[in-house]
Amino acid sequence: PGARQYLADERAKDIDMLVIRENSEGEYVSQGGRLRKGTPDEVATQMEVFTRKATDRIIRYGFEQARNRAADRVSEGRTRTFRTLDGRTCESQVCLVTKRNALRYWGDMYTEAFDEISKEYPDVATHHELVDAACMKFVQSPWAFDVVVASNLQGDILTDLAAVLSGGMGVAPSCNLNPTDPDMPSMFEPTHGSAPDIAGQGLADPTAMLFTAARMLEWLGRKDPAIAAAGKELFDAVAADLAENSGSRRGTHEIGSAICERLSR
Repeated sequence: PGARQYLADERAKDIDMLVIRENSEGEYVSQGGRLRKGTPDEVATQMEVFTRKATDRIIRYGFEQARNRAADRVSEGRTRTFRTLDGRTCESQVCLVTKRNALRYWGDMYTEAFDEISKEYPDVATHHELVDAACMKFVQSPWAFDVVVASNLQGDILTDLAAVLSGGMGVAPSCNLNPTDPDMPSMFEPTHGSAPDIAGQGLADPTAMLFTAARMLEWLGRKDPAIAAAGKELFDAVAADLAENSGSRRGTHEIGSAICERLSR
């Protein structure tokens, strides 16, 4: 709430999606090469690598997150409904994004894994989109999505698009996690990049960094409820500040001070 909206449709205020991107394999494995470099006959190859183990991991995590998000919405007095293919109504949904009509091998493996794992979650609606159609529907009706699972490259593109649709790159947090081994080091970063041209001038908006810090605390709080509570408190304070001051021009110190004051209440 309060984040800048780029869509005129009133339903854009209800955008609430989580995009889960495979970040350890796929299109970004840096395998391939260039033959006859610098000649008219040059050939470049770029290999993609997908494993069933990582595929199962990301898809299962998507379903677990869908369940958790539905439970959180219920506890907050919010509801969302999604239709299954057989006409049932569910409170959560997972959408698998591939390009299986053109990239058949990994697309088929993703789809088969998705279909198998979905049977363990009958309470979660399922949906499949080709990546080009997903981009179109992200713009047309982003409020129709809940949890989205995508490959490395496709998730890279979709997360940037989703960030803009939900307030902009200057607001969205991102998390790099290993859901099957929580003790593995994780990395948390804002979706936006750095801005060295304004460094030290007090102009940078810390909102995305603070949202990211809140998500980090929530992740660490899986073993310590006090840390999780601190993360939620920080997230709520930043969200409330954003809603109250949407559209205003404030500097780093001013935003930080306002959020600190809100946390001290």
